[in-house]
Amino acid sequence: MWSYSLILLALLGVSSAIPQPKISALRRPGWRPHRRQLPFDSTDTSSSSPTVLAPKDNIWNSLSNDEAADVIAFLHSKNDLNLTAQEDAGSWDNTIMVVDLLPPNKTDALNYFDGDGDKPERWAIASLLFGATEEPYAQDWVVGPIPTTENSTYYPYTFGTHAHEAKIRSYDMDGH
Repeated sequence: MWSYSLILLALLGVSSAIPQPKISALRRPGWRPHRRQLPFDSTDTSSSSPTVLAPKDNIWNSLSNDEAADVIAFLHSKNDLNLTAQEDAGSWDNTIMVVDLLPPNKTDALNYFDGDGDKPERWAIASLLFGATEEPYAQDWVVGPIPTTENSTYYPYTFGTHAHEAKIRSYDMDGH
C-alpha cells in the first residue's frame, strides 16, 4: 500500500515526499567525468565516418518515392478497384491510405544471404479504404513485383488469417 502512495505522489508531481538517494559524493567540487586523452602523434578521425561496403544489397530498404508512386499509379489503373485520387476523394470514395514495402519471405532472404539464391523480388503492401460500397471496409493488398510491369499482379493480403478476404469494417465513414 505504501508503494502505491509513492506512485500516486510521483504522478501528482509531489517529489519532495519521495525519498531521494544520496549522491552527494559524486557532486564534489572540481569533479569531472574522465576524458580520454589522445596521444599527440595520433590523428583524430572522429569527424569522418568509416566507409563500409556490404557484400549483398539490403533487401529491407523502404520503398523509394518512385517505387511508391509506381505502385499507386498501378493500382489506380485497375478499374475494378474504383480508386479516387486522395486530393479528390470524399468520405465515401475508394482511396489508397498507405503504401509500404512487403518484407521478403524469410526463406528467400536466407537463400540470398547465406546461399547462392537470387535477390528476392520487391513487393509492396497497400492499405485501401473502400468507402464506395454499402458496407465500407479497409483491406490490405499485395502488389508486385515492383517496378510494376504487365506481369505485375495485385491481390488481397490474407497472410495470418483463415478468412478468404481479410477486411476490416468501417462503421463510421462520415467520421473520417
